[in-house]
Amino acid sequence: MSNYPEWWDRSITVFNRYKDPDSAVVTWYSTQIKGVCFWKDVGEKVTVGKTSIDTSSIICRIPEQENFIAPYEWDNLDDRSEMFTLKQGDIIVLGECNDDIDEYEKGCRSTDLLQRYHAVDSCMEIQKVVFDTMSGMIAPHYRVVGT
Repeated sequence: MSNYPEWWDRSITVFNRYKDPDSAVVTWYSTQIKGVCFWKDVGEKVTVGKTSIDTSSIICRIPEQENFIAPYEWDNLDDRSEMFTLKQGDIIVLGECNDDIDEYEKGCRSTDLLQRYHAVDSCMEIQKVVFDTMSGMIAPHYRVVGT
């Protein structure tokens, strides 16, 4: 990990959503990545005509991980508990989060988790993922943007 900047020192928890195509049951899987990630709140002003809007997003950079696989591969696994992926609609919480998401239990749904952690500016719903992992890169990583 020596090729990564020293300020990549944050822990995160990734929550991956899986919807069974046969039963339509939604299950969430979590993976903790400890002490090697970058996290930054980014605010910017967007002007449309004469109207200015303040927007906010979060950038998270995750060093390349051995237990990461592409979304289409993850969706086809029999056992998703040992691997993780990054795709639009998944959730990342800043820190080591031990919460479980259960879409069928009030107070434990993904929207509940987002609301709870948005209140303290420490989570995102993934909007975009860029795989900066080309061969020869000094610090291969996944760049995730969310709100």
